[in-house]
Amino acid sequence: MVFSSTVDLTYLTATYLKDMYLIGLTLLGADGQELPDSVFLAHIDQAFGKLEQLTNVDVLSHAYTAETHDYHVSDYMKYGFLQLFHVPVQSVSEVRAVYPAGQTIQTFPTEWIRLNGNHGQIHLVPTSGTLSQVIIGQGADYLPLIYSGLGYLPALWEVDYISGIDPTKVPAVIVEAVCKIACIELLQKLSDTITPLGVQSQSLSVDGLSQSKGYMVPAFKGRIDAYKGDLGLSGQPGQDNAGGLLAQIRRDYLGINLASL
Repeated sequence: MVFSSTVDLTYLTATYLKDMYLIGLTLLGADGQELPDSVFLAHIDQAFGKLEQLTNVDVLSHAYTAETHDYHVSDYMKYGFLQLFHVPVQSVSEVRAVYPAGQTIQTFPTEWIRLNGNHGQIHLVPTSGTLSQVIIGQGADYLPLIYSGLGYLPALWEVDYISGIDPTKVPAVIVEAVCKIACIELLQKLSDTITPLGVQSQSLSVDGLSQSKGYMVPAFKGRIDAYKGDLGLSGQPGQDNAGGLLAQIRRDYLGINLASL
C-alpha cells in the first residue's frame, strides 16, 4: 500500500466520503430511500466554502484582479515586499504601481516577481541589467516618492493573481477537514428525519403497563461531536481550539500570531 500526504480531488467522491467517514451508516431520506450521490457531492462542495470561511485559506482556485496594497517605503526598500490578502497563491500575473487617479506609473516585469506561494508573499527582484528601472523609474517620476521623503501612500500597488491549491496535490489534512465538515452538515440535517421533530422521549401506559422510549438528539450526536472535536470546533460559531484540524491548516499557511506580554 502506498501512503501519500496529498490527495487528488478527483478521488473526493460520494463513495469516498461514505467509505472513509460514514462507515457503518446507511443514510435514508424522508421517503425511506437511500440518499443519492448528488446529496453527498453537494455537501462536499459546501464544505469547501465553509472551510475557506473558517480558516481564511483558499483551497479552490480564485482569481483576484487589482488587489490594492499600501506603499510603505520600508517594505519597498526590502525588494518591494508585499503580503497578499489571500493564501496560498498559485501564480501572480502582474504587479503595478498606480496613482490614486488610476494612472499606471510602472508595470513590473513578471520575471522580477519572486513568490512564496504558501504564505502569499512576493518580492520584486530586478533581473540582470534592469536595476536602473527600479531605481530611476519611468520618466524619473517613480522613486522621487522616496527621495522626497514620502514614506507612505495608500493603495499604490495593484496585484493580479490566482489563489488556491493545486487540485491534484491537496494536503490530506485539508481533505479530512472538508469531509468532516460535510458529514457534520449532512448528519445534522438528517437528524430531523430520524426521530419525531422536537421529541426527545415517548411513553405509553395501558392498564398499568408502561413503556418508554428515549431518543438521542441529534440522532447522530456521537459522530457529530467526534468530528467537531477533530476539527477543533468549540461549539461556538467561528471559534476553535489550537489542537484541531482548522487551527493546523491556518498555521500551515498563515503562520502563528504572537502577542507581547
